[in-house]
Amino acid sequence: MSPEDIVYLLLLIAAIPYGHLVKSSGSPARKQFLALIAGLIMIVSTAGFGGIPHSFCTILGTFLILKTVGPKYGPWSAFLYVFGYLFFFRTCHWYGLPKPPAYSNAVQLLVTLRMCTIAFEGFQLNCHNRPATLEEVTATSTLQVSLYDTFSYGYCYCGLMTGPYYRFTTYIDMLHQKKQIPSFNVALQRVKYVPFLAAAYIPLNMYFPVNHLTSSEYINHAWGSIYRIAYLAPLFSWFRWRFYIGWLLAESSCISLALGAYPEECKSRPGQGPTVELSEEQAKMENQKYDFETIRNIKIWETEFAPTLHKTTKTWNMTVQWWLAQYFYRKFPFKQLRYYE
Repeated sequence: MSPEDIVYLLLLIAAIPYGHLVKSSGSPARKQFLALIAGLIMIVSTAGFGGIPHSFCTILGTFLILKTVGPKYGPWSAFLYVFGYLFFFRTCHWYGLPKPPAYSNAVQLLVTLRMCTIAFEGFQLNCHNRPATLEEVTATSTLQVSLYDTFSYGYCYCGLMTGPYYRFTTYIDMLHQKKQIPSFNVALQRVKYVPFLAAAYIPLNMYFPVNHLTSSEYINHAWGSIYRIAYLAPLFSWFRWRFYIGWLLAESSCISLALGAYPEECKSRPGQGPTVELSEEQAKMENQKYDFETIRNIKIWETEFAPTLHKTTKTWNMTVQWWLAQYFYRKFPFKQLRYYE
């Protein structure tokens, strides 16, 4: 593991107790500020100050587009802008600009997804915890999100470098929780498999390094294709387990913050959040049981043993799968070519 990988791992671990402190800090404004500062520290610690300019331009550009273009064309204009900027980010070194640091790639991707969300949800927020329907958004609707809200959501430390993705409304719900939701023990439960995954990941990573694929020994091995294909099996295994470790730690940090915590009666789904709206009586009930399905990003056993590739993809990076379905597949203009409905 490189020094940057070690710092990255330590930050993911530290984010778990930090989330509990932020949750207990009190006011929404304090939680918003602490989450923003932690996100910036995380970027600078892994990618240096060079990891900030591109994401900063993405966030600022999105806000300016929404503020000036308006609700009719603003969301799609912002959508095209953030993905156009993502393409520029990936290719800026072709034009003589410095190549972005490695860890800023993940930050840029997650910020892009978040800004797409705020573009479509920013005009729908009539008040906290109650998004308006699309029918209520008119040409005279105003942007309900401030510049500070946009930056604090874009740079919120939870899931900033790994996922899970979560909606702006989910983030707002976390800030304005009226109850102290018990979540720290649940957060620790979510990482119970991490030591076993790490114990398998470390030796496989040491004995089956990825740079061996470019060596002459691998290319010219006496066993030919049999060796080359066989080598990929343990290589792909540790690569996959690395994702599991990162996602489980990131989910745990979200849980400790009570981000994505909703009553079980809401029947929340990964990425989307609640699918059932509670009545006022249900919302005021004491001793409610909460789940964290909104920020669930991986189901390890289903991913490992799913009988088909289609079912595997349904349990891998689940929050981003919802984003794709919501903001791309269902909005694709040619219905016969849509993958999800």
